[in-house]
Amino acid sequence: MKVFRIIALTLGLALFTLVSAAADQLKPGQWDMTVNMHMANMPQMSAEDMAQMKEMGIKMPMGGGAPMHVQQCINPEQASLKQPMSPQGNQDCVTKNYRHSGNTASGEMVCTGEMKATGKFEMTLNGDTSYSSKMSLKGVTKEGQPIDQTTESSGKWVKAKCEPGIPGYKK
Repeated sequence: MKVFRIIALTLGLALFTLVSAAADQLKPGQWDMTVNMHMANMPQMSAEDMAQMKEMGIKMPMGGGAPMHVQQCINPEQASLKQPMSPQGNQDCVTKNYRHSGNTASGEMVCTGEMKATGKFEMTLNGDTSYSSKMSLKGVTKEGQPIDQTTESSGKWVKAKCEPGIPGYKK
């Protein structure tokens, strides 16, 4: 279950990078995101953790550094991004020293909940329908396990109307 929490939080932070850095250039609707996470000394996931990730609609890599693919619905209010948002309502991580200029954004993150960690992210926008980003995070879990990860992600806008069942979907 510890691995599941770390991966779920990592995916949340990847989404956090997307919604924090896109400023007013993010297009609302359904997004397809590719997340490639590299964690030093990551333990193997249990069958139970894999099943939970599958129930969440997350296709987990089966080894070899394969990326994860997730779909996310970003509503117009989120797309306006008057302020950075925490991942999926999680207030445990906050953005510090956020900077956005032209098609790039960067900042630092401080997490104080399930994990005590600090990190930074950079994002390059390719218009309002795609992006690429990189995030690094170091710290410890509440169980004392070290966290040392780098996450590379990219996203593409799919369509304006989100499908039911996509995280963030609302009628």
